[in-house]
Amino acid sequence: MPASTQKDRFRAIATHKVPPHLSKEKFEGKVEALVDDVVALLSAQRHLLKLELLFWNKSVEDALQSLGFPPAEPHVITVAESETLEHLAELLRDEEVQRLAENAKDLLNGASAWAADVQFRTVDASSFASSLRFTRPYSSSPLPISATNFSPIGSTSGSPYPR
Repeated sequence: MPASTQKDRFRAIATHKVPPHLSKEKFEGKVEALVDDVVALLSAQRHLLKLELLFWNKSVEDALQSLGFPPAEPHVITVAESETLEHLAELLRDEEVQRLAENAKDLLNGASAWAADVQFRTVDASSFASSLRFTRPYSSSPLPISATNFSPIGSTSGSPYPR
């Protein structure tokens, strides 16, 4: 199956590291409650197409460690999708969203957020899997998920992934 790409949306991505004063479960619950409050707002219903939460998963962590990756720190990733950058900007300028963000400073401080021309591709998994080569275990540094060190698999420079 050939790859298909969706380009008709604006996506913003943020990573939220679990703060040391909260358990993973408590942090995830607070983030879910905040997102529930945001999506209940009329402004969010007008300006967002989708808001996804991605949670750190222990079973994936175990699988990665079996491949030689070091333990990762739990994160929550949010992906906000809107038709345009301006739609997302309108949502972020909304007074109720500003109030919710102010009340959730302990959750949002330290988050890494960015926007890009993100393109999600659908590929044939069997052809993709055959192109991956893991010939040596991952070495020294942890595998954080952040804008500053994310590189796609197969990158020729600075990739945190094994080859």
